Amino acid sequence: MSRRAVGVLAGLVLVVTWSGAGGASAHGATGPGQAAGPRPQATVAAQAFSPNGDGDSDIGVIRFTVPHWSDGVDLTIRRPDDKAVRTVRLGRVSKGSHTWAWDGRDDRGRKAPDGTYDVRVHATDSRWLDGRDRIVVDLGVDLALHAPLFGLPEGSPAAVYPRTTQLRDAVPLTVSHERNMRRVVLTISDPSGRVVLRRVEHPSEASFTHDWTARSHGKPLPAGRYRAVARGVDRVGNAGRTPALRLWVSRERLTWQEKAIDVLPSVSNVDLCRFGGGNDCGAPQYRPCGEIVPSAIFDGGLTYRSRECSADPTDSHALGQNHLPVPEASARGVASAKVAFTGRPTVAGGDDLGTVSLAEDRDDYLGPPPVQATGSTGAETAWVDEPYGHDAFVTQFEEWVPPGVIWWFETTGTDSIDVARFTVTVRYLAVAE
Repeated sequence: MSRRAVGVLAGLVLVVTWSGAGGASAHGATGPGQAAGPRPQATVAAQAFSPNGDGDSDIGVIRFTVPHWSDGVDLTIRRPDDKAVRTVRLGRVSKGSHTWAWDGRDDRGRKAPDGTYDVRVHATDSRWLDGRDRIVVDLGVDLALHAPLFGLPEGSPAAVYPRTTQLRDAVPLTVSHERNMRRVVLTISDPSGRVVLRRVEHPSEASFTHDWTARSHGKPLPAGRYRAVARGVDRVGNAGRTPALRLWVSRERLTWQEKAIDVLPSVSNVDLCRFGGGNDCGAPQYRPCGEIVPSAIFDGGLTYRSRECSADPTDSHALGQNHLPVPEASARGVASAKVAFTGRPTVAGGDDLGTVSLAEDRDDYLGPPPVQATGSTGAETAWVDEPYGHDAFVTQFEEWVPPGVIWWFETTGTDSIDVARFTVTVRYLAVAE
């Protein structure tokens, strides 16, 4: 390798010291003229490279330091399954630092595939313990471009409504990529191929999002089909791009809508595992001991009847999950919602209580706790922004679920409540008529 290439890669070296190799003891074995006692250890440092012939980081530099000269030194590169890819007999090696350059090929001259490999420097006369590190053959770029469809069917172009006046509408374009990219460029082109947006990023995180308003100099872009592409160069010079993402700039505008919808519990109730919950969801040991049965008081209503069944008081509750589709909210999903219940204690005159819960929809499960409301004959939650289920999604069972609202109702202890109806009030953006 040229001195220039070695110099460029020198700043990427990470020295890793391993505490032994192949089960060999750190004591006892000695080489010629070496006193018995702990053997010193070699160190190895390597880094990622890209042997794709583009002239950028094509050579993997492996630096190693040996504590004593040795008559026989082997350098071996192995796959994660421990199969040798490249073995080099270096022969006699003097004490000190050395460099060996790998062109990314195996012992038969074939290109090694993309992946992480183990590097070992071994003294055949056992004068010192092996040195080890890992080297990465990086031949591609991980790039993805995504835009939410909210409630539109899969395969539709992501839509934006720049003529909306009640708010500044935008479609979020998220570029996901490997960390420490040198450069990522997001471009959007109009139907003629003219670039209407070019954003250059030098990101250290694994993604960034651009909220595209489809406006230029304060004015809406012409209606029609557009396309977005992300291109990037990674840390070792690999270049790549995403497939084109289809966008639609609408000539229509969005307006705020609000409405209250009454729904029967027997209609809205769905299985607790319908929208997810893991492989054990539904197993008897994880089911609450309470029961949900048709109401004998209200047509279409349900009875939520708790009952004690173990020392754990949380097991006694009767818990139901509910879902109301709101297909009218397909443009941007449900922006906010609140839920009320109307009913009464199963035993007339009782003071039993029921609780309705509504939660913010968060992928990381770190959002605020659910908003709850408790009462005997009725209660209503506060407003919750982007409630659970506000966008369309696909379940673990490959079921497409339109935008809507998901909420829960429960009783605890020995309480029993009959629910006559739920009232779900939603706010959303819809295309103006």
